[in-house]
Amino acid sequence: MDILSWDSVLGACQAKRPLYRETAITIGSFDGLHRGHKKLCTCVLNEKKKKKVPYSSQMKAGLITFVRPTKSSLATEYQGDILSTRLKCACIKDMGFDFIVLIEFTEDFAKTSGEDFFYILHTALGLKKLCVGADFACGYQHKTNVQEIQKLSTLYHFELISIMPVQTKGETVSSSRIRTHIGAGNCLEAKQLLGYPFMLDIKGIPYTYTNTDGYFFKRSSFLQVIPHHGSYTVKLFIHHSKPVRAIVTIDDTHLHLQIFPTFYPFRTFCPMEEKQKDYAPLFEYLQFIKRRS
Repeated sequence: MDILSWDSVLGACQAKRPLYRETAITIGSFDGLHRGHKKLCTCVLNEKKKKKVPYSSQMKAGLITFVRPTKSSLATEYQGDILSTRLKCACIKDMGFDFIVLIEFTEDFAKTSGEDFFYILHTALGLKKLCVGADFACGYQHKTNVQEIQKLSTLYHFELISIMPVQTKGETVSSSRIRTHIGAGNCLEAKQLLGYPFMLDIKGIPYTYTNTDGYFFKRSSFLQVIPHHGSYTVKLFIHHSKPVRAIVTIDDTHLHLQIFPTFYPFRTFCPMEEKQKDYAPLFEYLQFIKRRS
């Protein structure tokens, strides 16, 4: 999967050299890649499959999103991201997308009009199919809604496919709802809306380690939302190994990760005699299963 910056897309537009011949695209913050987002992604991937042509001419599936959710810079009481950029890219790749465009939400980008935005996608990315939510809006001050995009689709020769939101118990599945559940420590409720357990990326996060107490991560080191104080059963995913069960205890300042001897799979992660070694450089992420207390 190609990972593109907005600058590279702008460069292709200015040079009039499209990066792809034809594309199906979805656009959004995609924080958490929840069940509503998956519906949009499925739409794009299905559009790609419809066109039966040689691989070299095949329509490419793309997703345009932000390095950080836009609310992270606009909301004063923002709790944190649901999914790290690293894990988001990995999930999108696993779905079968050909490329992702990562945009830094800057003041200059915020001033881009909707018409200019879609001219860039038409010129640089060969936009032919666009799948967005029925309430989607973009461009300067979010003035370009689905009705305006429908007009632009005629100008720039692409098909607009508007998708209704996914609902559970009469409420729309949204990143805001999921973020609230995670922050409250409601693992099962968050999983129902996401479609999978909440994942906390710990790869590369600074930590301290002792062979008696385990691993300590500072809360302030994370950009993701952190669950409420308490003890949680988690799955620890490890590079080139099976996941292991562990316990995370969260307080005001730290996340304390403990991997107990009985939780290690037999000699798949580390030999019995080496269980006291520091294995954090191999850690990928934590999957929150349930709250213990």
